[in-house]
Amino acid sequence: MTRLAAPWNLPATIERAWPEELRPADPFSGDEGLPDPATFEQYLKWVSPPRLSEAAFLAADAAFLEAYFDVLSGRRPWGATDALAAELAIDAPLRHDRRPVRPAMAPTPDDVICDLAEDWVPSLGLLAPPRVLGPWSMLDLPRRVRVFCGAVMSFAPLFPPSIRPMSRPGRTKPKLDGAIKSALIAVLRAPMMVWTPGPDGSLSPVLPLARRSRPDGPVAAVPPGPAVLGRAVRHPGGWWLACALPLPAVPEPEVLVRRLTLEHQRLRRHDRRMTWEDTLRDRGELVARSVCEWLWVHAPESVEDLWAEWSAGWSAAPRVVAPRAERPPAS
Repeated sequence: MTRLAAPWNLPATIERAWPEELRPADPFSGDEGLPDPATFEQYLKWVSPPRLSEAAFLAADAAFLEAYFDVLSGRRPWGATDALAAELAIDAPLRHDRRPVRPAMAPTPDDVICDLAEDWVPSLGLLAPPRVLGPWSMLDLPRRVRVFCGAVMSFAPLFPPSIRPMSRPGRTKPKLDGAIKSALIAVLRAPMMVWTPGPDGSLSPVLPLARRSRPDGPVAAVPPGPAVLGRAVRHPGGWWLACALPLPAVPEPEVLVRRLTLEHQRLRRHDRRMTWEDTLRDRGELVARSVCEWLWVHAPESVEDLWAEWSAGWSAAPRVVAPRAERPPAS
């Protein structure tokens, strides 16, 4: 069964935090910029026999969060959380997902996914670009790039208790079209990844990735460029790339792995079963933002031209309206 909610949730006391309560170090950070203390019950569920008392666990967890924010803000070096991660028993070797790929009935374009999400979350057009593109969101972006942002954020846990926008259409009547619903679930299950296209239409992952999540043939809907962002999804006719964005350069893998490993540690405090692919799925917007922040420093002169060329002449598919609950006729 596909899990629609993330394994973690923000405490109710900060779910509606005022801006001055947010951590200012990363203005594009989103939920990972808020403290999310783990509970001793979560620790006992996965660590038996327990290594720490409840008081010692809460102190170690608070120290981990402090180190986590210090690393993000540059006050401590990368790796400052490793010793605390070992104390909290979240330092296990990187584990990959062994679950089979979830197929879709048919491909679904990114603009259809974005439209569905915006029907249910009207503010998505404002919150998605900063969370996905980081500093590039301050520029005048082509509409196709903004659609990419909306599609990416459709699968991010946004609402308490960590519900994703893509799960909303499936919870009302009349039900969403079966092919679209299967595509939404399949895209959710596909990890976000940086790929390098091959001459035969294949894609090779830049970051570590489970074997089953790697396309075994040509992939459709791949934007032109030296590298691309996206989720590779299988369907009866082969593979297609959802949440796709062209990149003018291949980012340094070690830079991205370093940032995602830190996030993987933070999320494993809540559920120590989390695999590397779970982090790529649940924090797809963090993968994209980390790439865009690298491009902002290392390839600033080529990004806008590539995105403008990719967007030129593009027209969105006919708008899809999410189903609304039927109302009885007025008497």
